[in-house]
Amino acid sequence: MRKSNLIHPRKKDYLNLLWQLPDHYGLVQNAEGTIWFLENVWSKLDEDLRDKYALVIAGSKPNDKIRHLADMIPNVFILESKMI
Repeated sequence: MRKSNLIHPRKKDYLNLLWQLPDHYGLVQNAEGTIWFLENVWSKLDEDLRDKYALVIAGSKPNDKIRHLADMIPNVFILESKMI
């Protein structure tokens, strides 16, 4: 199972940050903003600082680029909701 399909194990000292995307993050603006944040902010945080946080990206239908970044960047997790 891919890391991006899992929620991180509960750690007592983790602070969870939620990045919630309305509707689905296949929408161009949502996907572009999320990708920009992951590439330009989250991935550049000091490793010691980033290890204290978990970034949970919540929404449905993440695009391939977001899934790839979540797999590659430490402490990024996808919580995919199932839209009916």
